[in-house]
Amino acid sequence: MNMNEYFDCIIRIIAEKKWNSPGILPECFLNKAINLGKEFTDTERDFFIKMLERFDIYPDPKYQDYLEEILNHINIAEKKVYIAALLSQVDKNDPYKSSHYIVRKFKSTYIKQLPLFNGKTVMIYQNDCVIDENSLLILVDDFIGTGMTAHSCISYYESIGIPKSKMMVITFVIMEAGLKKLNKENIKVEYLKKYNKCISGNYDRETAQKLINVNESICLKKSIEKPLGFHNSQALIGMQRTPNNTLPIFWDNKIIYPLFPRD
Repeated sequence: MNMNEYFDCIIRIIAEKKWNSPGILPECFLNKAINLGKEFTDTERDFFIKMLERFDIYPDPKYQDYLEEILNHINIAEKKVYIAALLSQVDKNDPYKSSHYIVRKFKSTYIKQLPLFNGKTVMIYQNDCVIDENSLLILVDDFIGTGMTAHSCISYYESIGIPKSKMMVITFVIMEAGLKKLNKENIKVEYLKKYNKCISGNYDRETAQKLINVNESICLKKSIEKPLGFHNSQALIGMQRTPNNTLPIFWDNKIIYPLFPRD
């Protein structure tokens, strides 16, 4: 794929995915994409476009809409609902984690007035809260990849006496591997969309290996570790902050013009 073809594809993808809507992409996105394309060979451009076509963005301005959509499609019998961030104990005090951001959404009067919470008390979980038969602990995040963080979080609450039957996980996006892990935990999980691995989950073995080789070639030239994302997640997701499960060619700072930087 030459640069003219690459440019046309970028314009097409932005239009088809409606990324030109306000609040989705920064104004510099197109220039960054063009400059990035100049760094690639024809084969690498072709690969990059294939991956960008599968890329989905869940922008910050729509987080409340996503949360409302999930909450309007679930049922809760318990009268007391506690909300907590789906985080490991190591990360629980990190204010930049998106889980905390979603927890704060539950403080809004608008969310508390949704039909789901009629006649219920909704509170942010504190260490002195008691989860009894009439209570439910909801653990929230915007993205679940491998499920390792979720497992750590659930194990902690279970260790302090909260049974899994009194927990629910809510996330906007979940990878298939993460969902399988949580299903083994026998935890109720509510989500908007599930994704499988972007390469090995969507192409036959021979084609997938060729694409993986191109990706690894790009990453090798840039000294990027974990070319398929954290624990080989092969995600193509942009959230409020791009998950490290996403292919690093889209976010790693070693790429001169990363389209979806984590910082």
